[in-house]
Amino acid sequence: MADPDDLPADATPARPAKRRWSRFSLALLGLVLLLVALAIGAVRWVDTKAGHRFVIERIEAMRPASGLRIQVGDMEGSIFRRMRLRDVHFADGEGAFARIDSAELQWYPLAWLVNRLDVDRLHVGSAELTRLPKLKSTGARKSILPD
Repeated sequence: MADPDDLPADATPARPAKRRWSRFSLALLGLVLLLVALAIGAVRWVDTKAGHRFVIERIEAMRPASGLRIQVGDMEGSIFRRMRLRDVHFADGEGAFARIDSAELQWYPLAWLVNRLDVDRLHVGSAELTRLPKLKSTGARKSILPD
C-alpha cells in the first residue's frame, strides 16, 4: 500500500464509481418506497369516513353526456369489499326519477382499472321508480355507465 506522503500534492484519491452507484441506488430505492407508502396510505385513507365522503363527491361530480346524475347520502363499510350506500337518488335533465333507501354492494373495484364494473352481489332493500328516465342520446353505442 502506498504511503500518502508519496503521492503528488495535486493528486486526490479517485472515488470508486461503485460507491456513487450505491448512493444513487439507495436514493432511488428510498423514492420507490416513499411512493409505495403514499399509495398504501391513500388506499387506507379512502376507506375512512373522510375517504368515503371524497368518493361520494366524485360520484356526484360525474357529468356524463346522457344527463344522468347520481346523489349518494352516505357510504358505510369497506369500499374495497362490501359497502352499503344509503339514500341514493338518480336524476336526469327533468329531475329525480328513482330513489334507493339502502343498497348493499359486494364488488371487485380493481376491475375499474380495465374499465369494467364487476359486481358480485347487489341487494337493494327499498327502491322507488317514479318515472322512466329520459336520458339524452349521445349517438354513440357505448356503455350507459360513465368511464
